[in-house]
Amino acid sequence: MYNQNDGTTPRAWPRNLTDQIKADNLLARQVPGTQLLFEMRIQSEDPSGELHTPSNTCVTVTATDPYAVAWAGVHWFSGTTKHDAWAVLDVISGLLMGAPIVQHPRGAKGGYHYSATCGGVLVAWGDIRSDVMVSIRGEVCEELGISGLVALSALTDLEPTIRLDVAWDAEALIPEMFAEAFEAGDVVTRIQRPVNPETGRLRGLERHSNHEGDTVDLGSRSSERFLRLYDRRGSCRVELELKKRRSVALWRRLVALHDEAAWGMEALAELRAFIDFRERSEGVHVDRCELLPWWAEFCAGASRRSTVIPRKSPTLERQEKWARRSVAATLALLVAVRGQAFLDELIVNGAARNASRPDRLALIAESRAGDEGRSAARITRDAWFEAARVRSAWLLGSEAAD
Repeated sequence: MYNQNDGTTPRAWPRNLTDQIKADNLLARQVPGTQLLFEMRIQSEDPSGELHTPSNTCVTVTATDPYAVAWAGVHWFSGTTKHDAWAVLDVISGLLMGAPIVQHPRGAKGGYHYSATCGGVLVAWGDIRSDVMVSIRGEVCEELGISGLVALSALTDLEPTIRLDVAWDAEALIPEMFAEAFEAGDVVTRIQRPVNPETGRLRGLERHSNHEGDTVDLGSRSSERFLRLYDRRGSCRVELELKKRRSVALWRRLVALHDEAAWGMEALAELRAFIDFRERSEGVHVDRCELLPWWAEFCAGASRRSTVIPRKSPTLERQEKWARRSVAATLALLVAVRGQAFLDELIVNGAARNASRPDRLALIAESRAGDEGRSAARITRDAWFEAARVRSAWLLGSEAAD
């Protein structure tokens, strides 16, 4: 480990790492709302002193144990925190049994000037960024386990604001089953399915094959939800990739539920809300169609429910940016053709509609309050200048009298 000053001086690390992790675990247990998830599983220490953390994505789904699918694993965790970067690295090193911290000469994408790794975890920070970025790839997520990730989140206020991958392993499935159902239309999904006129293939579906196995991608990587299926490790891995608000919302459900299995069912509900495979029949409403047998077995009775995503609060900056980007050109065209009266009518109608929007009324009130504050500041500034002028005149008058 290295210190925060120059990145080169070694720090002392406790000889008994198990005791240190236990101490960190006790501290983590004091965080409200996460007590049941901070079991670090260090009781599995063998006589050699090596600590074994169970893999959190090696969940095998079979017909004899359908509920095992509830034990979803995290296969990628990337987010930001406001904590000090070196404090975050210290916590990561402790959770990874004293893994060394290595600082790099370069930063990372996104405006981060500095970066370091600890046990495969990338931590980046920079002068122009007020936050610290932490990226944990799949292998390290498996090493930490769900409980380790939650402990890291609680101790550093880290949330997956960038990306969160939830994974299940299913021996009875293959990626092509998903692709064929998607092409056949036996699917209820938010994914757009237009036909590409150049290739004649459905958009939203991509197949990749190599010597390691087959991969099927459903959806767009740029969206907040994306599904990946591959069999490079033998059994079919079902991997739901979430980003930004959806990744944070689902992660908070894990912390609130205190139960990995219950959270796995929540993740399945999110997956089904994104894409659901059904035997669609003509004349029958899609909600009444039965699930495809293999999909029903995989879902193991999970409901279809999307995580509630809070609506972004509007700001004047966002509204102005949207108007300049999307409205300005059209508005200029309409005013040029219809005249200034059209713009005046548009503003009057818009003001009437804003009267029923509390969020926009709040923005108007906030703006007026800001104007009053600026007016008060201007009055104070003018009064100060007037006082300075009077004092200067008085001093000049006194010097003339002398």
